[in-house]
This record gives sequence, C-alpha cells and structure tokens, in this order.
Amino acid sequence: MLWQQEVSGVLQDHLDFPAVNVPQLGVTSHRQLSDQRIEEAAGELRALWGVGSGPIGDLLLVLENAGIIVSVVAAATDKLDGLSNWNSKDNRPYILLAADIPVTVRQRLDAAHELGHLVLHRHVKMTELNSPADFKEIERQAFLFASAFLMPAETFSSEVWSPSLASFLSLKERWRVSVGAMVMRARTLDLISPEYASRLWKHISAKGWRKGEPLDDKLPLERPRVLSRGVTMLVEDGGFAKADVIELMRLRERDIEELCGLQKGYLSSTSNVVGLVAMKPEARRTHDVPSTVVPFRRR
Repeated sequence: MLWQQEVSGVLQDHLDFPAVNVPQLGVTSHRQLSDQRIEEAAGELRALWGVGSGPIGDLLLVLENAGIIVSVVAAATDKLDGLSNWNSKDNRPYILLAADIPVTVRQRLDAAHELGHLVLHRHVKMTELNSPADFKEIERQAFLFASAFLMPAETFSSEVWSPSLASFLSLKERWRVSVGAMVMRARTLDLISPEYASRLWKHISAKGWRKGEPLDDKLPLERPRVLSRGVTMLVEDGGFAKADVIELMRLRERDIEELCGLQKGYLSSTSNVVGLVAMKPEARRTHDVPSTVVPFRRR
C-alpha cells in the first residue's frame, strides 16, 4: 500500500485526480456506532454519490469517481482480502484488493467492506484495532455497511419475492453479490428467521457453494482505472518516455504495472492508449525545442 501511495503521489504531481468526496462519521470509537446509524450512513453515501437505490453496476468506478485510489494485486495469501487507509500526505483514501480469488462478487463485497472502514472507522483509536474483541466488532460493522451499501434495505427487500436459494440466484447477476451475502442480508432485514437461514446455509454447503457459486465465473471482474490512465496519460499526452515513468516511481516495471493495473509488459513496449484524466498544463513536456523541458517536481 505504501508503494501504491507513492505511485499515486508521483502521478498527482503531474495530473489532476478526481476530488475526494468521502465523508467520515467522525466517531473515535466503534462503540459510538449503532447498526441503525451504519445503515443510515450507507444510504446517505449513496445519495451523496448519486447512485440511486438500485444495484451498482461498476463499484470500483464509483469509488474512483469519489477520489478513492484502488489497486488490485496478488496477495499470495488467503488470509487477506483487502485493506484500506487514509493517507495523511494527500488526505486521500486508498483501497488495496487481493487478486488471488478472481470472483467479482467477492471483490465487490471486499471493496464495499473497505469503504465501510474508510467512512466509519477513520478516527477509531489504535487500542480498539489491537483488541481482538473490538476488532471483530469493527469488522462486523464494516460488513454491515458493505451489505447495506450494496443492497439497500427497501429496494433489495422488494425484489426478494421468495427467500429461496433459487430466487437469490436469480438476483445474483442483477445485484452482483453472492447468494451467501444475500442470505445474510435477508437475515439482517428480518426477511427470514434464524432457523430458515440455518437451513439455507446447510443447503449451500450441500451444494458445494461455499467454495464457489453458480455464475462466479460468468460475471466479469471490475478493474480500477485511475492509476492506469494516469500512467498512459503521461506517456501518450504528456511527452514522458516510459523510462521516465519508471525512474520517477523507482519501482520495478512489473510492480508498477500491477499496482496501476497496466497490461503486463506495457512499460517495456510501445502502445497507444488514450488517458481520461486531466494533464496539468505545467506538467507537459515539449519536443519542439529539444533543449527545453517544462519543469516539474521530483519526489
């Protein structure tokens, strides 16, 4: 994540990134948060971002539009799904997602979970994070926020015409969340009883869906855009050679490519990719006069 933030900082020296639009509740302890307040916060954030009350088509795009920098990298462990952090240098939130299990419904829940931490827990004291009992509750709160954000109570409830595995599976492609997540959300909203939820979980286990559900391999993965378009903007529109980019970031090519979501080998090959972020005028290089270079700050 430190590498991700360094790469982002280099790009922000030359490019205008989306403005940060991520509120925090300002609480200093997770004990100040009720489940009702968490549900309300998820709804308020949807309203702030103008995404309506239905399914969110591309969650990572929504996060990036709000100024959150997202990277998807191989974690080489099944114990880490993602992490998040507010960077004090640029006062910008960052999310790092694990690419080891490439299933979009899992990735989206992980991203929404980290969003919950960014909104709910930015100012929570380290003593609570270091307490196993407190940390477990903080994680539960983040998952509640994620479920509420991805499946708003009123809209999602109205579409659960029959709380069965078949009906949840029929909603999976539209809501882009797992059947398991829908069962948990239905239980939270009291659409099903604890006993019925237990039966559904037994059926899920019997079908082998805990290891993988139907449609997991059909729903396309979402990809972050900001960092990759930032690099290609420097190269294609800013007059930077790819070697310049590598020198500025001071990382191995493959690490930069992975953190930025670039195609493998991009920095060692020629390509024509159009970037969509805005180049700062003072960051452009000119080739009309070879001896003249527009000054820019080096990190």
